[in-house]
Parts: sequence; C-alpha cells; structure tokens
Amino acid sequence: MTQVFPFSAQPITADKVFPVILTSEMPESLGYLASLDADAIWRLFYRLPPTLPSGTRKLLLVGQANATTGVAKLNVTWKSWGANEVPAAASLTAEGVSTMTFATAAYRLTELKVTLDADTLVASELVMIDLTGETSGWTLAATLGILPPPIIWE
Repeated sequence: MTQVFPFSAQPITADKVFPVILTSEMPESLGYLASLDADAIWRLFYRLPPTLPSGTRKLLLVGQANATTGVAKLNVTWKSWGANEVPAAASLTAEGVSTMTFATAAYRLTELKVTLDADTLVASELVMIDLTGETSGWTLAATLGILPPPIIWE
C-alpha cells in the first residue's frame, strides 16, 4: 500500500487543537479538545508523487482517546494546486462528515478511512486538507489524538 504523509500540520483553531502525546507508546498526534465546544481545524499539507498509484485514494485516520464511549465527528475538506497555479484560487471540496466511534477499551486505536473523491488528485501537486472536528454530534468527552494521517491508495 502506498502512503503519502503530511509534511506540515498547522493548528488553525489554536485553543481547540494542539499537538498531544496521549500515551508513552504513541507518537505526537493531532489533538482535539475534550468535549469539543466549537468546530476545530488542523490544516495538513501533502506533496503528491510524480506518478499516482492505482486504487481508491483515502485519508487514513487513526485515533486514540482515554474513552470507552463517545463519537468524534470529522469533516474532511481539501484542495490541490500545481506549478504556476495560485493556491487561493483553488476551492475546498468537502468529503462530508465521518464518525469515529470509541468503545470497549480506553486508548484503543480506532481507524477511519475517508475516500477522497470530491475532486481529482493530480500527480506532483500540493494538497491542503482541513481536518475539522465538528461539534454537531460530537460526544467524545476525552482528548482525541489522531496520528498524522497519510493519503493511501487501496
């Protein structure tokens, strides 16, 4: 499986998102405030390879929380641009809100794959993804940590 990892992660909603290490067995993650009370955004940047792999492209989200119940609502929006294009001229496209459900055991890794099909990825372009934690339907009462999410093809 081919994976492209973000080369930059920016906390856009600084009081709601932050780097976090939830356990000593896990690397630094993209943190979201417990009991999120306003939408919160991490902005991620990727450089696509010169030749794209075949398969369905997805954003692989792996989350962890000190919780045995609760859901996190995550909205993936993205845009891309290449050489001689103006980044601000590209529009964000929405993949829609996805649900990451926590159950069974605290700190259990929870995986969610979001298909990136709202637009077409183009080889060698830069991709900007806004990973928004949405308060509507968010019931997770613990800090959420998401490992830096790769774009995968499967």
